[in-house]
Amino acid sequence: AGATASRVLSIDYRLAPEYPYPAALEDCYAVIQHLWSYLDNANILYTPSLSLVGDSGGGALCATLSALSQRDSNLPIKKQALIYPSLDYTLSSPSVETLAHGYLLEKSRIQWYFDHYFQGNECRRATSPLFMPLFNQHPTTLIVTAGYCPLRDEGPRYIAKLEEVGVATEHHFEPTMIHAYLNLENLAPQACSRTYEAVSRFVNS
Repeated sequence: AGATASRVLSIDYRLAPEYPYPAALEDCYAVIQHLWSYLDNANILYTPSLSLVGDSGGGALCATLSALSQRDSNLPIKKQALIYPSLDYTLSSPSVETLAHGYLLEKSRIQWYFDHYFQGNECRRATSPLFMPLFNQHPTTLIVTAGYCPLRDEGPRYIAKLEEVGVATEHHFEPTMIHAYLNLENLAPQACSRTYEAVSRFVNS
């Protein structure tokens, strides 16, 4: 964040299936690790306060990095805002079944994504942010969920775990929206506006 306005850095990380887990996570980790020195070398003025924002699979990366940051001084993360995030690679939440078909993101497609992301013998439960150990050193968290998103129930479960260990959380819920609705701004301008405002307030407060 700068002295008068937030600065945004967008990370371009390697993608599966060509680059399976943990390539994307390693790329994001490396960017954060070298962020301050990069800004210094570019003569960019900033306040060393870092917030992560990600949607869907990007939200999963943010949540994983936030969990790692609890014990890693190379990850100076203050806040995270997760927009309809993927937090459970085991797909154990009820909404995955109740909203499995007919709402753009379908269960079969999610399974296909995960099968291409995990190409080794990784334990999907252990790598899921929802099941990672959480402590009160965890970054403050905003979760955005949508009423017709199969990942909907993962957000409240994650919030409950964070609150159990004393981490401050916020939850923005759009009950009539589907997964990835921020890509449908012409069709749902009010929901998109409310969401952007919620994220902006959270990150800049």
